[in-house]
Parts: sequence; structure tokens; C-alpha cells
Amino acid sequence: MELKRLYESMLLEKEGQRRENTVEFYKKHGKKVLEYFTEIGITRLEQLTYDDANRFLIYLRKTAKLSEKTVVARFSAFRQIILVHTGTRTKELKKILEISLKKPVSIHRKPLNEEQQQILIDYIDSIETKSNNHRGLREKLILMICIQSGVRAHELFNILVDQINYDNRSIRLVETKSHKERDIIFDSETEKILKEYIEVFKPNRYLFENENTGERMSDKRIFKLFNRIGHKLGFKVTSHMIRSTQATVMVNNNANDFEIMEAMGHSDIRTTQIYVQNILGKTNRTQREYNILAVNRRKNSNENWMEAEKLTKNDLLDSIFKNMSLNEPIA
Repeated sequence: MELKRLYESMLLEKEGQRRENTVEFYKKHGKKVLEYFTEIGITRLEQLTYDDANRFLIYLRKTAKLSEKTVVARFSAFRQIILVHTGTRTKELKKILEISLKKPVSIHRKPLNEEQQQILIDYIDSIETKSNNHRGLREKLILMICIQSGVRAHELFNILVDQINYDNRSIRLVETKSHKERDIIFDSETEKILKEYIEVFKPNRYLFENENTGERMSDKRIFKLFNRIGHKLGFKVTSHMIRSTQATVMVNNNANDFEIMEAMGHSDIRTTQIYVQNILGKTNRTQREYNILAVNRRKNSNENWMEAEKLTKNDLLDSIFKNMSLNEPIA
């Protein structure tokens, strides 16, 4: 089987899954893979050996002197070209597919710190959602869904209207990166915004549709949205950073590794460990209890309760001292 033909089949597969950015990613890196192997005289899958794969890695790191992030991306494209082959795989190909490179944690995956989380939530609370402010309504709904579920950008824009379940406040994600359906949750506040949004925008199939064409919004729209938000807040914020923050919040609240993997929609626990280091916890927690918004709300609620309790005690002491001054001295 020709590598070029497998490369073209891989692109068709990605395009069929409606993952625009993914298609561009594999088109760019897959092309470089073909150029390398064509140059050394390997044009067919049957010619590939385990040693060839390792020489390719050495070339990327030492000869081409690419960053580790690019090395991982290039080798990932190489793997995808092999994986699209549906025939019997030789021992050599199986050994190549077993080569695992750890994906570097880039800046857009770093979680937000507590101060940044609070600033983001305060910003969300400040967004006006009046019916004449359509842009604000959509922006608030997108952010509310993101900070409660850690949903991926392309999964967000693939949400179907008929997959929304108001009875248990959940949304069934059908088109996911891992091709495994899962549920994400939303709270009562988000439910009100969601119903208002649907009443105003009247989406047909996808929850987030282009008003002019009726098609689903492109992933680029959410990147532009977060760029604008980051400019307003004074620090970088992306959907992936919120996703990473969600996983970190779950860890800090004793969610276990399996639960994080399920909530984030990872097909492999090693992917979970990319987002969150030192996965901890033994107790079984739920995403509904432990998401960025819910934890922040509880924290603020507890702090307000403590302030109120402190005030009550101070009032009580003031009353006691006042009564003591009015009473006669104790003999």
C-alpha cells in the first residue's frame, strides 16, 4: 500500500469527522512525513521497519533540530498514516505503533490559578444577557458550559439541540474526539440562560449555529472569543486552559484518575496525566459537584457564612458587655 494513498485516506477520514483544525494539522505534518520517506526511498507501507521509525525520530530531533512539540506532532501524523491502513499489520508496524512519545504541555494547556479563576467567573457574572444583547447571551452560555464541563472547543460547537436533557440538566455529546459519547452537566443558572438563548436564537440542529448560513459555527469562532476575553481580563485564557483547570479542580477535590478520565472524555489514562500531574484521590466524586463554577460558588458561600457567623458573635458580645454596664456590679 502506497504511503501517499494512505495519507490521502487519512485526510478524508479527518475531514469526514468535521474536524477542521485537525485536518489542517495532519495535512501539514503528514506532507512532511511523505517528503522524508520519499527522499530515503520508502514509498510503500510494506517497506517500513522499526529501525526506519527510530531513524525518523533521530532526523527530526538532531538533523532538522525541531522542537519536541513539533517532533511529537510529526510522529503523530506518521502514526495516523499507518493506522488508517485496514489490512493486516506486520510485526514491524505493530512495534512502530507501540512507540509512545509524551506530548509536551504547552502554555494553552496550563490551568488558571485561583485568582484568574475568580476574575473569569466575575467577568461571566457581569455579562449582560438581555434579549437585545445577543452577543453577550451567547458568550455567557459558552463560558458557563465550558467552566462546568471542561468541554473541548469542537465538541462544544457540535452540541445538538435535541441532545439537551433538562430533567437531569445534562447534554449528551455525540461527536467527540475519542468517538465515545459522554454527558456533560450544567446548573440551574445555566439552564435559564440556555432556555433564553434558544428562545432568542432559535437554533435548528446545532446549539451554536451561524446566523447567516444555519450551519454549525466554526471552531475558529471560539478561539476569537477567548482571545477577546483574554484581552479584557489581562491574561491568556483558552478553552483548553479552562479544560485543564477543570481537571485540576477535580483532583484538588479528591476525584480519582478514572473519574477525571471519564469526565474529560479521554480514551487513555496517559492523556489525563498530560493535563493533570500527581493524580490523587480515593473517594468517588461527581462532575456536578466538582467543576470550576460549583467549587467557586461553594467557597464564596462558605466565606460569606463565616463572615456572617463572625458578625453574629460580635453582636452577641457587644450586647453582653452593654448589659453588663447597665447592671449593678456583682458583689
